[in-house]
Amino acid sequence: MLSLKKLYNLSFYIVLSLSFLIGGTLQYLFGVSNTVLMIFLGIAMFTNYVAYVFVKRKVIVNWVFLLFSLYALTIIISSLINQTNIINTIVYFNFAFLPLSVYYFLKINKKEGFIKPKPFFSFILFIASIQFPILLIQRNFYNPLINFNNSGQYIASYDFMFGSFLVKSDHSLGCFLLFAIIGLLFNINNVKLYVKNRIFIALYLSLTLFLAESNISKALLVTAWLVFFIYNVYNIIPKSFFNKKFYFLFSLVILSVIAYNVRNIEFITSRLGGTIEQNYTIEKSKYFYEEKTAKRLQIIIVAVNLLDTKYIGDGPYSYFDIRTGKFNNTFHFSQVLWSYFDLGLIGLIIVLGFMYSLVKSVLFDKKYLIIFIYPISLVYMMYTTVFTEIGILLGLFLIFSIKSNNEFNNNPIPRLEKK
Repeated sequence: MLSLKKLYNLSFYIVLSLSFLIGGTLQYLFGVSNTVLMIFLGIAMFTNYVAYVFVKRKVIVNWVFLLFSLYALTIIISSLINQTNIINTIVYFNFAFLPLSVYYFLKINKKEGFIKPKPFFSFILFIASIQFPILLIQRNFYNPLINFNNSGQYIASYDFMFGSFLVKSDHSLGCFLLFAIIGLLFNINNVKLYVKNRIFIALYLSLTLFLAESNISKALLVTAWLVFFIYNVYNIIPKSFFNKKFYFLFSLVILSVIAYNVRNIEFITSRLGGTIEQNYTIEKSKYFYEEKTAKRLQIIIVAVNLLDTKYIGDGPYSYFDIRTGKFNNTFHFSQVLWSYFDLGLIGLIIVLGFMYSLVKSVLFDKKYLIIFIYPISLVYMMYTTVFTEIGILLGLFLIFSIKSNNEFNNNPIPRLEKK
């Protein structure tokens, strides 16, 4: 009989392989549906939790499960009020089910330690390390390779840079690399015991990320390296030379000033279509919204200032009809926007709370990291539909799922708390 540990190990490598190594190939060459693949992965991970409950006689009921239940209930209520198509409603449940499955799946390993640190880190770094040559091939051989596209999706050259991940999953790739780099830089779960030359590897993975297409991941990467640099400077300052807390606060001020002043550089304005002052007024936001070309922040400005408040939304997949593949508004994938327009203000609050509960529960023994991880998760939620992006869900939580007695040896926040 297959033991729980063997079942988990088998499932772990199957899930990660489908998510990060072969799933994209199956989609690209053979047209495997992304929705079907997400449902399969969700069921595979949740099956491990069901087996865990039967074997260990332990049921994990916490805020994650409670907010999942509220999320599912809100989907049902919005669907009934708006008389949403039953297929849309059923598929929409995956927004709640997939993150719950990922959480339970990785929570099991956190509690039981089925995957030991060394093979765990080796497999994660193998996935991360092979992305650079794959991205080089995708960047330089788009024209001949696009002829093999059987995914049923139009893939532009900039969408082709998804590495070995799922098709058009540039944000998933960026998120995965970002958290791998953060883990290496800040020695999360004492990774330096299992990975040699971790800073060199972090530099190599950073180069890989800059080759990818996820600009938001690149911005977060620069921030991570700045924090790492400031932390190391902070460590070498003599205790007698003022106070290290002073330098920590001073660094935050400097970072804020830098962020404010770079907002209008050409790299930023070229992507915004102009300066922030020009394009993010109520009048300009309304104009672009009516033209259906508004950017995500412009849509929020319009929703807050001009549109009637949606309390329960227009129903599951009202913003994007999954059956036709057509948007009813602007062409944006965004968990935040979809949640508001589909499920209303109530649904959006529950979705944000659900993500917070996921982050907090994963970091239950490292609560000081919430102030970093939760904002990062919100950024990705603004730019893509995180709850059906298996790469992002795993990327956000994978590095924290190792069972270890000395899990974070090199973090500045605990040192500040002790002083």
